Amino acid sequence: MTKSEARRTAILRTATEVFHEAGFDRASMSDICNRVGYSKATVYAYFKSKEELLVAIALDAAEAEYAAARAALAESPAGIRATLEHVGRRYLAHACAPETLATRRLVLAEAARSSLGNQCYDLGPGRVIAALAARGETMVSRVYHLDRGFERLEEKLSACGANVRRIVGD
Repeated sequence: MTKSEARRTAILRTATEVFHEAGFDRASMSDICNRVGYSKATVYAYFKSKEELLVAIALDAAEAEYAAARAALAESPAGIRATLEHVGRRYLAHACAPETLATRRLVLAEAARSSLGNQCYDLGPGRVIAALAARGETMVSRVYHLDRGFERLEEKLSACGANVRRIVGD
């Protein structure tokens, strides 16, 4: 890890702690700077605002969720039932960890004010679902019920890493 990456990580870790303790609204960039031990100029060089810090925290958490699911898939046993049970247990262990829950509460509290919730879903659970489906070929027929609930479904699943195509015919 480079010095710059280490600083960024330290700022994110500290901001996460401050946001969890004080709440996003009550936390300030000064609180974060004081606790991490960097000047405001240094912190602002990495993150232009408190909101930008929260987005980075949320996206890192979503990425960690996806990485945990991918690791579980990589080491999963043969057979669909065993794979789903293994991935489910590992996912729940990660999703129910105290730090994960605290970050989710923080993101959910602020998600209504921005597109943060959608970004986190796309990078976290959306990618997990796509990864599970990508283990093999899955064919779904009569998808009219999916079309009603999900706009641009193929585009969203493709953005998550799935190889999706719609076959129209008999």
